[in-house]
Amino acid sequence: YNLRVVADLFNKEYQGELKQLEQLVKQAQQKDPKDAEGYFQLAVIYEGQGKLEEAAEALEQAIDLAPDQVHFFLLLGPIYERQGRFDEALRTYQRLETVDANLPSPILQAMALIQHKKNEHDEALNYAQRAFEADATSWRVHYLLGSIHAAQARVQLAIQFYRRAIELAPNEPIPHTDLAALYFSQKRYDDALKANASAIRLVPDVPELEEQRRRIQDAMR
Repeated sequence: YNLRVVADLFNKEYQGELKQLEQLVKQAQQKDPKDAEGYFQLAVIYEGQGKLEEAAEALEQAIDLAPDQVHFFLLLGPIYERQGRFDEALRTYQRLETVDANLPSPILQAMALIQHKKNEHDEALNYAQRAFEADATSWRVHYLLGSIHAAQARVQLAIQFYRRAIELAPNEPIPHTDLAALYFSQKRYDDALKANASAIRLVPDVPELEEQRRRIQDAMR
């Protein structure tokens, strides 16, 4: 078999083929049960089948057998995140850093976001700044930095990063929405209403945005 065909099998109509591929990999594993790559291949198949628990277990076994393989960690971390196992995802990324110190920006962003959600903002800021250094063109990095600075009451910095995120990705509604909320918290109601209007233009008929607009308009009266 060729693992590259797995990408073409993820659609539901190919679940039968994925099951057959799973059996082939398991047969190969019986001949070589210490083949770490075989567990990785199983994990890819399980992920394609939506079996995240099985995929995570296979990757854990793969890492136990070959703890220096970067691609094992790169798949396991996001699977943990999709399961809501954020602490385990963070530990996976931190362990990956001991294997490869040059983490890509998306992984550093994920680490920053997990720390941010845990209200560990200093750690979050460290990872976000490293993500920025790795890729300063990512609107998500600027948005994340804005969110972290907002959480630490560094309002002007937060505004700057939100605005830069909007410049980089003007059709993304989230930076507009959070910028509106930040302006509202500072009683800059005209600016808040403009940012909210931009978000509504991008995604009309969203109840949360309509409620945000009503709150702003009520405060302006």
